[in-house]
Amino acid sequence: MEGPGAGGRPAVTLMELQGKRVVVIGLGASNVPLVKYLLKKGARVVAADQKPAAELGEAGRALAGLPITMHLGRDYLARALREEAEMVFLTPGMRKDLPELKAARERGVQFWSEMRLFFHLCRAPILAVTGTSGKTTTTTLLGEMIRAAGFQTYVGGNIGSPLIEQVEEIPPEARV
Repeated sequence: MEGPGAGGRPAVTLMELQGKRVVVIGLGASNVPLVKYLLKKGARVVAADQKPAAELGEAGRALAGLPITMHLGRDYLARALREEAEMVFLTPGMRKDLPELKAARERGVQFWSEMRLFFHLCRAPILAVTGTSGKTTTTTLLGEMIRAAGFQTYVGGNIGSPLIEQVEEIPPEARV
């Protein structure tokens, strides 16, 4: 997954995701758009979550009918990682020290997150806000200030919808 990219970032190409077996663990708000993006790029997607199908709610409805394999409920990690995964995308906040994940890491599986992939692909400058409180307010204000300065602005993350599905449409001169 290495190569020259904008801003010195490695480039991920369509050919690199085409046909790869990618496991997406955790089917919350950010990983549903990620699943759709990976499918658009030709990845063979396996989606996994500790919740059973009946508890997935909107995420379950959004994924219904997509050409993916799903492993839900008890033993979801073991079942999802049983076959050779080439890449694993973890939901934010998931424990990284679980035995199934450790075993996959030892086999050389690449671990990513939706946000890491977005940072990797985005051609525009990114301003990131972290912390325990005030992120939404700070991000909203920064977005409005940058927009008022005349830049095409994209605000994402925990605000609105994840930007992964739009990443290729964001021009280099925009601000994210």
